[in-house]
Amino acid sequence: MMVMAMLFYPGFMLSSIPVSAASTTSIISTIKNVGTQGITSDSLGNVYYVKTSVGSKIYKLSTEGVESEFASLGSTTYQLVTDANDNIYAAANSGLKKIDPQGTVTSISGPTNVTSMALAIDNSGNVYYSDTLTMLKKIDTAGNVTVLASGFNQNMGMAVDSNGNVYVADYTAHVIKKSIRAITIMLPL
Repeated sequence: MMVMAMLFYPGFMLSSIPVSAASTTSIISTIKNVGTQGITSDSLGNVYYVKTSVGSKIYKLSTEGVESEFASLGSTTYQLVTDANDNIYAAANSGLKKIDPQGTVTSISGPTNVTSMALAIDNSGNVYYSDTLTMLKKIDTAGNVTVLASGFNQNMGMAVDSNGNVYVADYTAHVIKKSIRAITIMLPL
């Protein structure tokens, strides 16, 4: 049984340290001095993350602990999520991007100039994002854009549960908001 432990600390560079856990040896990787933002993983256990201090490139950390450049988006990238087919979706200043498993970058439907710091994907492949930090929007698998809710302050994170409920971390308001069919509920922290 292989154990993969990942530690990420803002302001540190990548290093690998072998760690023994029970009868297995694993690697702990730490990101250092690179301005990291956004992290996701694929079905094989590879980890992808953004190095904003080196041109907003997405890097891949393999299960063996090898780091390589995976894709370049050319603008500040805040969040990454992965779908069931190992496509990566990125919320960048230049818009919402889809990166296939080979690293090919394409713009997905919706606005081309989105400042989004929150991004999520549901089990059906619908993409959710915050548009200019204040509106919660959904892009379905056919490319249709729907406004689900508005009135947010500064969305810093987002998640979708198995029922399709969307949770948004509203940084400025200090609350977590839950959106159910375009109704937003504030959950106190």
